[in-house]
Amino acid sequence: MQYLTKDTIVEVNKRGDMPSLAFQYNHNGTNMSLYGSVDGGTYVLIETFSASTIKEISFVPYLALSSLTDATRTSAEITANTSANNGQGMIDHA
Repeated sequence: MQYLTKDTIVEVNKRGDMPSLAFQYNHNGTNMSLYGSVDGGTYVLIETFSASTIKEISFVPYLALSSLTDATRTSAEITANTSANNGQGMIDHA
């Protein structure tokens, strides 16, 4: 199990051999967005969560959980975000 903290980029598939993963989002009163990237520089919105959920998603090498909701963001924009939102995301490399 690996935790995604807000506005931090996580390199989840360093070996590049895992086709999918389980993702759980605990809402905690905060809407948050899951972003993915194949190059670690440009992040594309996968989904915005307004409730607790568990999903299986296709594996990308990099993930970020953010309060941002734009269709795309750079890694610098994600890590510079200073919102107080605090939903919690977890991934499992099952």
